Amino acid sequence: MTGSRLKVLMVIYNLAGGGAERVFKNLLEGMGRKPVEPVCVFYDSRHVYQVPSGLTSYTLDCPRGEKKAQRLHLLREIVAAEQPDLVLGFLQGVNIDIMQALSAAPCQPGVRRRLPGEELPRPGKGNV
Repeated sequence: MTGSRLKVLMVIYNLAGGGAERVFKNLLEGMGRKPVEPVCVFYDSRHVYQVPSGLTSYTLDCPRGEKKAQRLHLLREIVAAEQPDLVLGFLQGVNIDIMQALSAAPCQPGVRRRLPGEELPRPGKGNV
């Protein structure tokens, strides 16, 4: 943790519109009021939603489906430079890239998979 703030590296293709992109934007806006330091990584700069000002952000210039080796290398470099406590990916392809790029990194990827037949935890004390 950076001081008393949790540093979260948030990775997404772009903010070109859609549900995941809207959730990403809403989380960013809400994190400003919490003890969280968001750092954004975008694969490209095609944005419909505006990125809140004052945030640290990176644009890889590696659009979805292109330049995978370069994208993984850049993700590793950003993680090394930022040293986040958590890496949070949005959408399946981003999560796969994160897992490949960070296989030896000293941070926890924010990926949780529900196993077949497993019930989701109910909100409440002790459940995240």
